[in-house]
Amino acid sequence: MNPLNILFITDTWKPHVNGVVRSLEHTIKELEALGHQTKVIGPNDFRTLQVPRYPDLDVVFPGVRRSQIKAKLKDFTPHHIHIATEGFLGMSGRRYAKYYKIPISTAYHTQIPMYLKKYFYIPQPISYKILRRFHNPKRRPHPVMVSTSTMKTQLESHGFKDIRIRSLGFDASVFYPRPRSANPRPRLLFAGRIAIEKNVKAFLALDRLNLYDLVVVGDGPKRKDYALEFPRVTFLGMKVHEELAQVYASADVLVFPSLTDTFGMVIIEAMACGTPVAAYPAPGPIDIIEQGKNGYLSADLSIAVRECLSISRQTTAAIALQKYSWRESTRQFIDVLHQQL
Repeated sequence: MNPLNILFITDTWKPHVNGVVRSLEHTIKELEALGHQTKVIGPNDFRTLQVPRYPDLDVVFPGVRRSQIKAKLKDFTPHHIHIATEGFLGMSGRRYAKYYKIPISTAYHTQIPMYLKKYFYIPQPISYKILRRFHNPKRRPHPVMVSTSTMKTQLESHGFKDIRIRSLGFDASVFYPRPRSANPRPRLLFAGRIAIEKNVKAFLALDRLNLYDLVVVGDGPKRKDYALEFPRVTFLGMKVHEELAQVYASADVLVFPSLTDTFGMVIIEAMACGTPVAAYPAPGPIDIIEQGKNGYLSADLSIAVRECLSISRQTTAAIALQKYSWRESTRQFIDVLHQQL
């Protein structure tokens, strides 16, 4: 296969730390190792505005022109454009690709209809209608990448077409089983953005059982409020790479309370460190967790946590290593692109 020039357009990029950014970082690393050339156009390239009710998130002003995007490319001529987000910059990128007749693909990383309903009270049918126009334009249709079969089925039920499954992975050089000391009481961990849509309070409610020590890793708009409301819970702030891996390894159970994620990269990272995961039977966890082998799903998180405490850490890590790698994820990504060329 000939090397490709691949342009990524995303409404979220470094220094932010989230699933979209980490996924793109690893994909780019693997693509370049295979000899492909990449470039990212993100919010750092343009003027931004702050999202109402979400003070740590900035988005690009609407109406980025084709000439502005072209100016950022300089001597880079893309063979393919991958649009990672459905924001204003993603919309501009799609128009740019259409004008210059460049093949594109898009990704559905976030349950946007749920977020818009929670934050802005927008009915989900309206959100899905807008997203269908973005991902499934009547002219020049293109593939839409999702990370699990559950998300594929869900989007198809809302009228989306040409959905391709592209799994995600973890960095095996960072996330692996490490020496750990026994905790005086079982240690439960939440890792992620501390925001309403992550359903963090369902995790924090476990503190009232007085059976576990709870630890939160991450930052977000609700961190200060939750720290005041739950003074016994330890809030460690943002951790990445080796520090994050050590926190995963020191926990007895990762609790993943979100009902809105499409995958949940922290799930496989924690599992790679040997830590089983307790979660609701929701998109993301339902595709990753093998009941009683690397975690437990239940409508009652306390039951899921209790069952996880007897799961083998060795088995948990082995399943993660066998099923999830960025090399395989990138191979699936490239396969979709070559079908467009």
